[in-house]
Amino acid sequence: MTNVNLCLEFIKIAPSVIIGISVGYIAYKQWRTAHQKVVFDLFERRLKIYNEIIDVVGSSLSEKRKLSTATVSLHILDIYHSSRFLFGNEVCNAIFEIKEVTACYGFAYQQLQKEKLSDEEREKINNISDENYKKILSFKETFTALCLPYMLMNQKRVRTLSEWLHDKNKQRLSYSDQERL
Repeated sequence: MTNVNLCLEFIKIAPSVIIGISVGYIAYKQWRTAHQKVVFDLFERRLKIYNEIIDVVGSSLSEKRKLSTATVSLHILDIYHSSRFLFGNEVCNAIFEIKEVTACYGFAYQQLQKEKLSDEEREKINNISDENYKKILSFKETFTALCLPYMLMNQKRVRTLSEWLHDKNKQRLSYSDQERL
C-alpha cells in the first residue's frame, strides 16, 4: 500500500519538477541571448567609431582635402566625446592626440599654400608638416592595436588555459601587485 502511495506522490510531483526545470532552462537561454545581443550592439558601436576615426584621419591626408582643418578637428572631437563611454582612456587619449596632430598638419598645409614665406619659414613648416604626416600615417596601426582588445567579443571564443591564466594574471597585476614568476 505504501509503495502505491509513493508512486502516486511521485506522479503528482514529476510534472511540476519537469515544468520548473524547463522554465529555468528557457529563462537561462533568454538571458544568454539578451546578453549576446548587448555585446554585439556594443561591438557595432565601437566598430562604427573605429571606422569613423580612420576615415576622418585618412581624409585629412587626401590630396583633395574635401574637409577643412577645422571641420576635421570638430569631427574628431565629436568622435572623441562619443567614444569616452565605449573605450578606455588609452583609446580616448589616442583620439585626442590625433586631433591635435591633424590640426597641426592642416595648419602647416595652409601655411605652405601662402606665397609670402621665406625659405627658412617654409623649411621649418615643412619639417613640422612631415613630422605630423608620419604620425598620421602610423596612427592606423597603433590605433588598431589599441582598439583590438575592445573588439574581440570574447564570449564567442573559447579561451585556452594559458589565455585564461594570462588574463587572470593581468587582472591581478592591475591591483598594483608585483608579477610573480
